[in-house]
Amino acid sequence: MSKQSFLVKLERKWGRYAIRNLTTYLCALYAIGYLIMLFTNGMSFMLFDLDMRLVMQGQVWRLFTFLLIPPDYSILVIITILFYWSIGTSMEQTWGTFYYNVYMIGGVIFTWIGTFLGWVVAYIFTGESTSIIGTNYYLMMSLFLAFAMLYPDHQILFMFIIPLKVKYLAYFYYVLIAYDIFQYVRLNEWG
Repeated sequence: MSKQSFLVKLERKWGRYAIRNLTTYLCALYAIGYLIMLFTNGMSFMLFDLDMRLVMQGQVWRLFTFLLIPPDYSILVIITILFYWSIGTSMEQTWGTFYYNVYMIGGVIFTWIGTFLGWVVAYIFTGESTSIIGTNYYLMMSLFLAFAMLYPDHQILFMFIIPLKVKYLAYFYYVLIAYDIFQYVRLNEWG
């Protein structure tokens, strides 16, 4: 059985339960999270982040509240939220509501798995139950990179002035990911 037929069967069975305009809800969560952060001076995020050590101690709400943490903490959060809303809406129109839901919900599940595995690996190497924090940063980055794969020549106005093709911004994201990996390996001396 191919993956395509598996997803088609899933869509036939569960497609009616797909959340329409999922990106709008995610962006609303970001906006609510930003307002909470603004009015609590950022202290509330210690209760919201995906800290697998604390999840394993019973703070299960963290599996969902990490979605409240906005991708940006400055006043530019509005621009960031609108940018993610526009690409998420485009992806839902391109893929269809069900497939977009599978992608985004799968991304959340893989964030849980990755954070859990990171916590386990850290415990194996250090012998201590350390905090490994999962974020929605890579979820939104993967959404952007999927958009860039489908629409590489789509132009955005960088800083509202400079026309820039999405594929060049995607190349920059790849460099950022490589830099993050390099820094992580260098700081942990696992390389």
